[in-house]
Amino acid sequence: MIILFFALLPNRIKGFCSYHLFSLISFFLILFGDANNNLFKFIFLNRPILFLGTLSFGIYLCHPLVIELVRGYSIANPYLLLFVVMFTSIFFSVLTYNFIEKPGMRMGKIFYMKMIQVKNAFC
Repeated sequence: MIILFFALLPNRIKGFCSYHLFSLISFFLILFGDANNNLFKFIFLNRPILFLGTLSFGIYLCHPLVIELVRGYSIANPYLLLFVVMFTSIFFSVLTYNFIEKPGMRMGKIFYMKMIQVKNAFC
């Protein structure tokens, strides 16, 4: 939510870039953030943030493809464009997480357990 808020801010606020403000606020939240602090829990340990954290790698991989797909359509409103790219990226990330990442992690665990069995058989 904080990232979205700063993404919607004008590029400059009285000569101060919005990403500087975002970086400064993030720095102090992390520096003075205590896992037992209610503000810290509210910002970093809520369900939507944990969900996005689970999908973050998929979002990272999918968003350039989504941007290229959306570029073909002429969406004049930048807020609508941001909305479409964000939610389409999240949608594709959910699909890739459930159908590619989770099965891949399961197969990796099975492969690892078999490798340990083979190693123990020869030792």
